[in-house]
Amino acid sequence: MPDFSAVSLHTPRLRLRPLRPEDAPALFGIYSDPAFMRYWSTPPWTSIDQAHAMIERDQRELPAGEHLRLGIVLKDAGALIGTVSLFHLDAGCRRAEIGYGIAPAHWRQGYQREAVSSVIDHAFGALALNRLEADIDPDNRASARALEALGFQREGRLRERWIIDGRPSDSAIYGLLAADWPAQRSAPSALATPPTLETERLRLVPPSAACAEAWTRFYTDPVASHHYGGPISAAAAWTRLASDLGSWALQGFGVWALQRRDSGAIVGACGFWQGLGWPRELTWWLLPEARGQGLAAEASRAAIAHAHSVFGWPEVQTYMNDDNTEARALVRRLGAEPAGRQAFVDGRERDLFRWPAPR
Repeated sequence: MPDFSAVSLHTPRLRLRPLRPEDAPALFGIYSDPAFMRYWSTPPWTSIDQAHAMIERDQRELPAGEHLRLGIVLKDAGALIGTVSLFHLDAGCRRAEIGYGIAPAHWRQGYQREAVSSVIDHAFGALALNRLEADIDPDNRASARALEALGFQREGRLRERWIIDGRPSDSAIYGLLAADWPAQRSAPSALATPPTLETERLRLVPPSAACAEAWTRFYTDPVASHHYGGPISAAAAWTRLASDLGSWALQGFGVWALQRRDSGAIVGACGFWQGLGWPRELTWWLLPEARGQGLAAEASRAAIAHAHSVFGWPEVQTYMNDDNTEARALVRRLGAEPAGRQAFVDGRERDLFRWPAPR
């Protein structure tokens, strides 16, 4: 294999490059985090010396082409947020294993897919590999979904393949062939295509231009939009609609439009929102004629269940202004747990509420 010490890959938001000595503190912060290491094949790190040892090993082995490990760095902030690797390279069979990890603070923002896709491109392109394999914990549903979204196929389970802190752990083996990748690479991102959810009275559908009238009616109504930054102009409402749809592609989650099953009318929105510097939250709104019928609760239950079962989130959060009594009453009806009080980037403090994932 070629010298990997000079490999540098770029994506719209990330730079992937070999680890450097100055990365040691950030690298130790990532690999010492039990949440990050929960499904890893080794225990969490206990000393920064382990970070220095990894970096020194890479500096010796990358020039020999023994493996390729790249730090995942945010272009805008310059922060190291994870690693992605090709290892167990077999030049004769043109095969390698792939591994990856993102710091928990940066989960669910599409960084992992962005980084891994770039390395897959490099593996099947510049390195001319024919097959990639991934070995994950069978209980790691989020990683399984990420691999499947990239076109990997589950090919088997190896029982008690690892012993971690004295405890046996199985492996789920996934494979991807070079012949499968062009079609998968050109397919629309799974994260960018919101699913449609159905409840007794509603369909939760992806936002579209057909929702413009409902978005405009809500956001230009001074009473209805009081707790949502309104009223705003019709042009700004259109921008809000575009932003709500774009969140799915940018962050992998967003809001759904609420469509009545009986009439087909768009009557509101429900889903997840996260602005820059803000925590991710469950959010919802309804047009005036749709209120008082339990539709917000019905939609919220579907969104929360989807976040737990499909996104794999350990919990769903929401928050609201102190004077938003209707929203506070709804979260209580939905069984939310109080999660403390927090200062936000707009200078205000708000109560947080959470729905943990079922065990």
